[in-house]
Amino acid sequence: MFEKALISLTLCLLSFGAGAQLSLPDPTSLRLENERAWMTASGNAAGLVTDSLKSHSSVSLRYLYGTGEYRLLPEGKSVSDFSFDTEGAVKAGKVKLWGHFSYDYIASEGSSYNTLLYDPFDTRFLYSVADSVESGWRRQAYNLEFKAAMPLARDKVIGGLHVAYTDRIAAKQNDPRAESYHYSVALTPSLIFRGHKGNFGFHLHYANTFERSTPTLSNTEVNQMVYVLRGLGNYIDNVVGGNSMKTMYFRCNSMGAGVQYEGTGRLPWLLHADLRYHLTNITESATQPRLQGRTRLFEANLGWDMRFGRGHRAGIAFSHGGTTGVEPTTVLNMDGIWEVLSELPQCKYSKNLLTLSWDKTVGSVHDWKWVFHAALSYESENDSYAQPNCVFAWSALKPRVRAEWRQVFRGGAALRLGAELGGGKNLSSEYRYDGVHPDGKPASVWYPHEISILGADYMQEALSIGFTVPLRRCALGGDLRVRGAETFGGLCRLFLNASFSVFF
Repeated sequence: MFEKALISLTLCLLSFGAGAQLSLPDPTSLRLENERAWMTASGNAAGLVTDSLKSHSSVSLRYLYGTGEYRLLPEGKSVSDFSFDTEGAVKAGKVKLWGHFSYDYIASEGSSYNTLLYDPFDTRFLYSVADSVESGWRRQAYNLEFKAAMPLARDKVIGGLHVAYTDRIAAKQNDPRAESYHYSVALTPSLIFRGHKGNFGFHLHYANTFERSTPTLSNTEVNQMVYVLRGLGNYIDNVVGGNSMKTMYFRCNSMGAGVQYEGTGRLPWLLHADLRYHLTNITESATQPRLQGRTRLFEANLGWDMRFGRGHRAGIAFSHGGTTGVEPTTVLNMDGIWEVLSELPQCKYSKNLLTLSWDKTVGSVHDWKWVFHAALSYESENDSYAQPNCVFAWSALKPRVRAEWRQVFRGGAALRLGAELGGGKNLSSEYRYDGVHPDGKPASVWYPHEISILGADYMQEALSIGFTVPLRRCALGGDLRVRGAETFGGLCRLFLNASFSVFF
């Protein structure tokens, strides 16, 4: 905790000392500034120099509340998130620095089919444990990021480094309970080579992720049944209690690389690609480790953006994630050691996302009057289990439009209004289970519910209002946003987001 407090204080001091250069800062201005720094946003920290990211700093307190039945079952019927967030960018000599710290306390109620994990939707950890008991969860997350960049070799080569650290804890509130600890450390070094007609960049990536989750009971006299998941409704029965379910360990190593090319002519454009590979081993027990499964996740991202006209930006982005789940056959030998007799690939999970987008800013990034955004996405998921054959698949088109307006009054105070409209049109959906547990709750309740949610047609709307008041050395801002989503089958979900910010 001392290290977290020290790093947090350092980042806060960085923010306070940045000396904001944005003429009238607000959350939209900061978002536009970070989006304008597209080399940096593509994963290359050396872009802090070539993007000429302006000095800025902010500290925010946020609260999010969500409720409603239009949800996946592990999400919970209601959720509240208290968040502290600070961000700062500053130039010290030739070095550009950017730092970010956030802390979240998240309380959810009415969650089910997740016994162990902070994030049950992380497919790297698909060999986990689930139960049908509705329960609350309490989660805390610390996220720290730091980027640094400086010119090398007579400003023709730029070097950069991105360091990220995440520390999370979670606790399930009802039997079968669990206490989970998660950390992740990531390093991304990068270089940019400046040319006459454009800039070429590349970066390397490595991350180490670990999660440990211990199932427990409050009432030790009653054992609780759980499902040791194998994928798409397949499972092995087990119980929490006595000398049965032990602590689970999730260990993941991630490697990757990315390239970028920025055209710096009359019409600036950026082409970027990123590949990552994640290898995860999932074991049970520290004293008698037993392999529960391995996952191999391959991720690919490709994007192209172009700026044109007065404040226009168009882009196309594609991302793919493919997960292979490998199941072992294990036996306890005479020495009390679990031996792996064979390993068989069983799960094949695939997700794709293709997005076309257009943005328009009226005014400059920092003195904007109107901001428009329009996007059309095609999203699909195609998951299968080999033996017995099972399928979980869906696809949808998702359009979205957003507009924001700002009016600056005499004295510098500003009012902001925003509206958003979107939705999803299902193109296909299917869940087929041919396993040995057709009456088990994962196959009869959980996955049928998930496909009904992901395969539903829905509408989404949002309204926001905000203000900024400049003071002598800082500016104060407040924002309120209401977002709703509802299916044509009658399910709905409502979110309320309120924030208070100080800009330096």
